[in-house]
Amino acid sequence: MKLSENWGLEFDTYNVTLVCAEVKKKTGKDGEEKEYESRECFYFGTIEQALKSYVRKTLIESKDIQEVLRKISELDEKIEQLKLEKP
Repeated sequence: MKLSENWGLEFDTYNVTLVCAEVKKKTGKDGEEKEYESRECFYFGTIEQALKSYVRKTLIESKDIQEVLRKISELDEKIEQLKLEKP
């Protein structure tokens, strides 16, 4: 389930995994820049725990209170959309 451009949730029998996937560049030994996908995974027992972590990780990058408020509003909208898409 995609949450944003780089963030998503994956599910298995026992865990909810919050995944941050980004395309990054690195310079190889030959001096050429190569792209690769970096994936960082965080494991939780419930969707609620995973979403709370996503909110914290998203807000940590904020530079001022206006940005925090804007991001909270965006996250609230995303959560409402997820509720509407639920079968």
